Amino acid sequence: MNRKEFIITGWKKIIIPILVIGIIFFCIQFIYNVFITSGTERFLTVLVIGFGLLMLIAYLIGNLFKSLSEKINAILPEPVKLWLRIINKFLNYLSPIIFKEFIEILNITPYIT
Repeated sequence: MNRKEFIITGWKKIIIPILVIGIIFFCIQFIYNVFITSGTERFLTVLVIGFGLLMLIAYLIGNLFKSLSEKINAILPEPVKLWLRIINKFLNYLSPIIFKEFIEILNITPYIT
């Protein structure tokens, strides 16, 4: 083993795990301290964690639907696939509009009561 291989092996097996463990430790310590004290940090942390979870759930659901649609498309005939593509393009256009309306409904709800 020459010097270059030794340094690369040491980096991969010793230094990277120590850095990852340290980063995880400080992240957990930060989150713990944020929830112990009250302030804007708590709100921002909950907001970021919530947004991260929402993005993770959307990604996983997207993968699930992609897998299911590939399996279903393998079975369907060509005319049905054409109609599904047309519906998909229409829904891709319509979904931001529906999402915008949903957000507006959520913003108006406190004023209704």
